[in-house]
Amino acid sequence: MPDNPTPTHRTLKTWQKALRLLLDVLVLGAAALWVILVSLDTLDNMTFGGTGFYLKVQFWLCILFLVDLTVDMAFSEHRFRYLGHHAVSYLMCVPYLVLFNFFGIVPSGILQFVLGIIPLVRAVFVLAEVLRAMNMERSLSMLGAYIVLLAAIVYFASMIFYVAEYGVNPGVHSLRSAVYWAVMCMSTTGSDIAEYTDIGKILAPVLAGMGLIFFPVFTVYISDAINGSSDPAQS
Repeated sequence: MPDNPTPTHRTLKTWQKALRLLLDVLVLGAAALWVILVSLDTLDNMTFGGTGFYLKVQFWLCILFLVDLTVDMAFSEHRFRYLGHHAVSYLMCVPYLVLFNFFGIVPSGILQFVLGIIPLVRAVFVLAEVLRAMNMERSLSMLGAYIVLLAAIVYFASMIFYVAEYGVNPGVHSLRSAVYWAVMCMSTTGSDIAEYTDIGKILAPVLAGMGLIFFPVFTVYISDAINGSSDPAQS
């Protein structure tokens, strides 16, 4: 990059920043809208990722995510390094269910379930990443990203558990009871609602493990914030 950028170079950088901001806003809005629409569709049909509406929304949102990643790579000074670091993100943005449906491939129940939630997981990470990028204070941005991820994990685990256990588990009679189950599992204290399905039995230890990871992080951030506010040298 030249020490004294030319007017053309400055104009190019300005357009890059404007395009980057536009994509951030579009991705953030699309991810939030998709979470809402998919939640309503899932609870209405009691299936996760199997309806035509879900496939259409998933396809276009995945295209937007791929465009966002590709533009970032085009603006990067080390494109191959960027591609290597974001290979998993690219894989998470592929609309697998749409491709399977196009080629007439019918995945099994569990595989369809997993492939359906992969782009949704990517949407949650996009929400956290964009919120962090929009916050200039690093500690607050990281804390905000963790809070978004924690809330998203609890919510989607509750919805998955509700769809899987409703009608099978007498303890799961509403989404509220599923949310209670997810919160208690993540707090590592355990819930009085037992898991009846294989999906529920897998989710329970996963949530407990995530709770062991996330809660110490919150403790560290709160301790740093208290120590920073009480330090006269930083006031």
